[in-house]
Amino acid sequence: MTDTSRLMTFSLTPIIAILVALAAGCLGLAAADQLASARPALPAQRPTVALRALRWLRVVWMPRTIRKRWATEKVERQLRLAGLPWHAEDFAAMRMLVAGAGISLAGDVLLGRDGDVIGWFLAGLVVVTALVAPPAWLSLRRDQRQREIDRSLPDFLDRLSLGLEAGLGF
Repeated sequence: MTDTSRLMTFSLTPIIAILVALAAGCLGLAAADQLASARPALPAQRPTVALRALRWLRVVWMPRTIRKRWATEKVERQLRLAGLPWHAEDFAAMRMLVAGAGISLAGDVLLGRDGDVIGWFLAGLVVVTALVAPPAWLSLRRDQRQREIDRSLPDFLDRLSLGLEAGLGF
């Protein structure tokens, strides 16, 4: 094999792998869409991003041990405090998706950097970020909702007292 043909074969291999991965991902999304549309509809609410994501999160498969570890009562309570209409298993599915995306992105970084020290560092950083990001996002979302409640509570109490003084019944 000549150097030119080896170079051309080497440069086409990642492109073919990416195209195959994209095709498999599209087929997986189509199958997930079909499975999700067969489930009963959610209550009539304004469709938020969280509600639209539920459809996709409920078709994610994960090992039972990870589901038990990530879908706890504590997570369920944090989701309620954050105001999200999810269950702990839905959040565990999101964590699984983000972790999978982080691992695949870390592999891409390693391949792109040819496995040098900086590539390993960046890949490790991507994986750690993918594992830490969903719980951190949930915590931020919970704190944001608490601040909104703290800001709106005085106004609500003021309106309630005005209504009671005016003789309105509740």
